[in-house]
Amino acid sequence: MKTLIAKTICLTLLVTTVLLAAFFCAYFVMPPTFNNSYQKGFNYQYHALERAKKQPKIIVFGGSYMNFSVDTDLLSRISNRPTYALGIHSGMGMSYIIECAKNFIRKGDIIIYPFDKFDENDYGTDLIYLCFEKEWKMFKEFAEKHPFVIAKTFAPAIYIKLYNMFHSAFKKTILHKENIEDPTYRASAFDKRTGNFIFTRPSTDPSMPLSELDKKYTYSVSDIPPSCINTLNDLYNFCKNNGANLYITFAPIYNGSVTNSEEEKTAYESFLKNNLDAPIISTLSKNEFPKDCIYNGIRHMNDKGAELYTKQLYMDLIKQ
Repeated sequence: MKTLIAKTICLTLLVTTVLLAAFFCAYFVMPPTFNNSYQKGFNYQYHALERAKKQPKIIVFGGSYMNFSVDTDLLSRISNRPTYALGIHSGMGMSYIIECAKNFIRKGDIIIYPFDKFDENDYGTDLIYLCFEKEWKMFKEFAEKHPFVIAKTFAPAIYIKLYNMFHSAFKKTILHKENIEDPTYRASAFDKRTGNFIFTRPSTDPSMPLSELDKKYTYSVSDIPPSCINTLNDLYNFCKNNGANLYITFAPIYNGSVTNSEEEKTAYESFLKNNLDAPIISTLSKNEFPKDCIYNGIRHMNDKGAELYTKQLYMDLIKQ
């Protein structure tokens, strides 16, 4: 019996070692597979913050709704303060984005979150792993904080990497087809130096189905998890202890999609004001935009919408 247990342990250790070696080779030795993926925009943003000088700055974090609506170059110019975005996809998990933001929060900084509810331990590892290629430091930071998450997910991450690598090679060499991607969702849609989203969106995306604008959105207090409030209050205290300030605004949205009455929206805002420690600097109604500001989703702004939202964000900020 003891021999069987010993053999089982040895075999488990051997398999684990082989998988870890395969993971290391796939993500840190082999050529990158996701080098022109949308997720690389997050790497650009992360490294832009690493290079940031010590003067007070603005950091706006969130999901893709933030990425499409905040022009950090414009906000830098009108605020006369360097501005950085952090976060390009809600599916990455707000918990991970907040953890990354904490690495860069310094005295005098202004941190802004366009509010969207999120769950506790919100880690979209399938997207997070796409950011780890050739990024040992980012991986190490995450692994040290979440060893059990890594233990559960590194094996599937090997499959994702190898599948995409061989799938791309097969299409190119056997089918003689290049990978055709939406240019909106590529690394080239970002300024590599600043991480700002620079893909030109002069009007509504013509490929957006009309049904997209028929989607309805309801603000409901019951949908906000207590853990979301707790996480943001913890971030507020972290900022305060580091001499920074956290402010809450609201994400932009197409005005034709919101189903709430003004009374319901006021109740939603009141709930957040009563439960969040950070000041709320805007209202839901102010962040509703007409159809000609929408790009390819009810929360994705085109260039006009991004300019309006960014200028409004600045006005809300200076009033505060």
